[in-house]
Amino acid sequence: MLGFEFLFGKLFSKGEPKAAPNPNAKAYFLGIGLNRVNPNFYGGWNGELTACVNDTVDTQALVQSVIPGVKGQTLVNDQATMQNVANAYAGLAAKAMPGDLVIIQRSGHGGQERDESGDEADKLDETLCLYDGQVLDDTHAYLLSWFRAGVRVLLITDTCHSQTMTRFAPSLTAAAPYAIRAIPRAAQTAASQIQRETILYQRSVLTGVPIFVKAGIVSLTACKDSEVAYDGQKNGAFTGALLKAWGQSPKDYEDFIKRTRKLCTLPQTPQLTLEGAANDAKAFAKQKPFTL
Repeated sequence: MLGFEFLFGKLFSKGEPKAAPNPNAKAYFLGIGLNRVNPNFYGGWNGELTACVNDTVDTQALVQSVIPGVKGQTLVNDQATMQNVANAYAGLAAKAMPGDLVIIQRSGHGGQERDESGDEADKLDETLCLYDGQVLDDTHAYLLSWFRAGVRVLLITDTCHSQTMTRFAPSLTAAAPYAIRAIPRAAQTAASQIQRETILYQRSVLTGVPIFVKAGIVSLTACKDSEVAYDGQKNGAFTGALLKAWGQSPKDYEDFIKRTRKLCTLPQTPQLTLEGAANDAKAFAKQKPFTL
């Protein structure tokens, strides 16, 4: 069995984290970038892209330039396994205290699996394609639920259909030098069969488990559900625009995404979504990006 045994065992074995407000806020960065996946888990498809690792490295450099001393970790290509990513989330959830800022950047392919819980209007679960398997959106929500109330979590996601990744448009093609960051249907079908045990395990563990995301979450994503995200030569179209938008001194996250949208010249529309504790997320979105 690949993936989440350690993570679920650890989280289910302990009670909800308790902590007093943190008077000395800290910042943490986790970057996940995949220019390729293991073809053994995707029916021979290696998912080759160009700019995803650059997205991770360049976003981390930006964050470190703004927040000196930020504690950072990157998982790229074959480092970005299901177990390593699970461990990284668990570690952040254990360390981050109320008032802290956690920045999680993800760049790579997105996929879909048939929804069996009935919570998706189009009957498809979104997935994040990691090196050796896919993480279901329900599993990701569960991981986020372990961050304490009062923690600010910023998600920066440069994948296709990334607002919620609820639709698939494989017929679209990208004009050179850009490529689309969506897993092809044939590879998705093969991955569904090869990864069946891991996918069923994720679903079985979460069946009947209430998920409450207590942290305030601001999610900056590459495009709408109905759109695809484009890979470039240096950065993804979204990440490249985001980095340029930072140079315009955005006043808050809402301004940040508006500037990013204007600078993103390809047919995709970067989005801002608030999740988790509503009041905390709204207040978070009004703060200057990347500041404590």
